Amino acid sequence: MSVQCLACGKNYSENDILDYHIKNSYPGKSRAALKELIYATEGDKNRTLRATQCSKCSKWELAPTYR
Repeated sequence: MSVQCLACGKNYSENDILDYHIKNSYPGKSRAALKELIYATEGDKNRTLRATQCSKCSKWELAPTYR
């Protein structure tokens, strides 16, 4: 999954998003465990993207990109 901030255009990988949530909400969890938790409890990765702040412009406008 590729992700881009709609406000400033910065690109993120799925691992960047997982690392953000590990650092801010789930310290000590592995990427695989967090990914399983996110998809099992939320069922929708777009909800997780909306809960991720851009590190460049600090806006909350991340969305998946389809190339």
